[in-house]
Amino acid sequence: MKEITGITSLVLLTVFFWTSTLLAADPTWEYIYKGDILPDDTSLGVDAWQLRGDNKFAEITDQGELHIDDVGENHCFFLYNIADAALMQQATIEARVKVLSQSGTNFEVLVGMQDGSNSKWLDLFPDHILLNNTNSTYDVDMTEYHILRMVRDTEDIHIYVDDEEVISEPHVGAGETWIGFIFGAGATVSTSEQYWDYLVFTTEGGFSPEELPNYASRSGLATFPKPADGAIHADTWVTLSWQAGDFAISHNVYVGENFDDVNNSAGDTFRGNQGLDTAFYIVGFPGYAYPDGLVPGTTYYWRIDEVNEAEPNSPWKGPVWSFSIPPKTAYYPDPAENAESVDLDVRLSWTAGFGSKLHYIVFGEDFDEVSNAAMGVPNGTTNYNPGPLNLAKTYYWRVMSSMAQKRIKAKSGASLLWAPPAAQIQPMALWMLSRRWFLAGMRELSPLRTRFISARMRMQSRMPQQPHLNTRDQRRSAKRAMIQASLY
Repeated sequence: MKEITGITSLVLLTVFFWTSTLLAADPTWEYIYKGDILPDDTSLGVDAWQLRGDNKFAEITDQGELHIDDVGENHCFFLYNIADAALMQQATIEARVKVLSQSGTNFEVLVGMQDGSNSKWLDLFPDHILLNNTNSTYDVDMTEYHILRMVRDTEDIHIYVDDEEVISEPHVGAGETWIGFIFGAGATVSTSEQYWDYLVFTTEGGFSPEELPNYASRSGLATFPKPADGAIHADTWVTLSWQAGDFAISHNVYVGENFDDVNNSAGDTFRGNQGLDTAFYIVGFPGYAYPDGLVPGTTYYWRIDEVNEAEPNSPWKGPVWSFSIPPKTAYYPDPAENAESVDLDVRLSWTAGFGSKLHYIVFGEDFDEVSNAAMGVPNGTTNYNPGPLNLAKTYYWRVMSSMAQKRIKAKSGASLLWAPPAAQIQPMALWMLSRRWFLAGMRELSPLRTRFISARMRMQSRMPQQPHLNTRDQRRSAKRAMIQASLY
C-alpha cells in the first residue's frame, strides 16, 4: 500500500486561463475544458469562466466531467472570450457532451460564436440540436454522449455530430468575440442538466473531421478515464470507465497500488481481458479487485491496454492513471504549510477527512505544545477563527478528526496532508508588517519607515500575549460544534 505523502494547496483564485497543444501535427487543438477547471468564482478573470451570479449549478464530478445542474434559476457563464474578432473568421470548436433534461424555454446550452444580430449558436436539447437564427435542426438522442463540432469557414457554418455533417448554413457578418457555452442566458429562467467531457478549439482554420481528427479519437489508445487522472474519490469502491480506442476489440485491465507494477504489468496487477462493450471495471467490491474495499489515504493506479489481434500495432499500451481515496485525517490546509501572505485576521480552513464528523483544533506558538496536545477546541465546521494574530510570530496548528466517538490523532511531523503517519502541524511564518506581508524583494522601504516598523515590532514583542483558545467567539463556536456533533 502506498500512502499519499505530498502536500497540495488549492490555488484556484489566481488561475486565469491557459492553453495546451494537444496534437503533434498542424493544425492543433487548444483546450478550454478537459476535466480540471471549475468555474466557481468571477475572480478567475474576464477571459475564462465568466460567471454571472453565484455558482449554484456547476461542479466537476469524480469522473472529471463538468456537470451543469438544472436548478431552476437563471445563470450565465462563458468559457473563453476571444477579444480579436479576426481570429474567429475561420475557426473550429468541438465538444463531447450530453444533455439529460431542460426546463426552460429560452437558451439551454450554446456552443459557438457571436457577432451581434448575425450570431450563430448551437442550441442543445435532450432530443435534438438547433442552429439558432435558422430553421436548421437535427434529431439526435443527446442523453447519450456525442461529439459535436462547429466549423466556421470563409462563408458558412457547418455542424458535425460524431464526425457526420448534419447542418450547413451561410454565415454573414463579423465581430465574433467568444467561444464556449452559455447556460441559462436571457431574461427568462432557462436551465438544463448537462455533462461535458471536454471543449477544444482552434483558430487556425475551419476543419472537417477528415482534415482535423476529433480530439477523442487521436489514436488507438483508451481515453477519458473516469475517475479523471489524479482525482480524489470519496468512497471505498469505484467503477473505472474509459472510452475505447478506435481499433479496440477488447481491453486488458491493470489495477494496483504501485505505479511501476501497473506500468510494467507486474505482480497481480493484471485483472483480466474484457470485451469491447465492457469499457468499465469495478474495484473495491466483493467479487472484484480489492473485495474488502479501498483504503482511505491510498493512491491506486490503473491502465487499459487496447487489443485487436488483427492490427499490427496491437496492443496499444495505455498511460497509467491514478485516483486517491481521501485520508481519515484532515487535508488541504489553507493557509498551506509555511504559508506567506497571511493576514492578521486569517481564518483557517481544511478539507474534512474521510468519514469525519467533528474536528478538534489546536493552535499556538509552541511547536511541542501543539504537537503533543491531547485535546483541542471542538469544531463542527471545516474552518476556524484563531483570533487576531501578532506581528513577528510563528504559529502552529493541528486538526484532529473524530468519526463518531473515535478521535483520530496524527503523529508529529512536517506535513498536514495525508496522515497518519504525517503530522497535523502547520507552521505559518508570520513576518508581518501592518496587516499585510512584506516579502523581500517586493519593494524597498524608506529608512524612516523601516525604523518605525522595527520599533513597533520590538514594542509588540514585549507585550503580554493573548491566549488564542479562549475568546468568546471560540467558546460560542465550540458550543455550536458540540450541538452539531450530537446530531450524528
